[in-house]
Amino acid sequence: MTTTITTEDLANVPHPAGAVQVHEWFNDDQPVGAVVDHVYEGTRRWFVGISRLVSCPDVPDIKVWIDGFQYADGHADRYIMVDNVHTDHPLPPGVLRDLIAALTAVADEVDLMASHDQDTV
Repeated sequence: MTTTITTEDLANVPHPAGAVQVHEWFNDDQPVGAVVDHVYEGTRRWFVGISRLVSCPDVPDIKVWIDGFQYADGHADRYIMVDNVHTDHPLPPGVLRDLIAALTAVADEVDLMASHDQDTV
């Protein structure tokens, strides 16, 4: 059985579990900022989840966060993002351990969020 999702149905799709910021729905085949006038498998919205900072006096803050896309059927693809790690800022062992701990915690959070997602179809 195929279920059809309409643009009106998008208002009833609950935000992804753990999202702290959810943006508007969009389609890649429409101009940026356009109101979604049709729904297909590529209709999605971007969201941001939790973030953590890892810091050290000699290294600028390293940010680890979750973001992803939620689709009209309610499922979400989540990604772990890391900012401010590059060759200009070598990491001392203690900072690296803190970064590993932050990455592990965020990966666990992604798994927990996914277990709470609700498909709407």
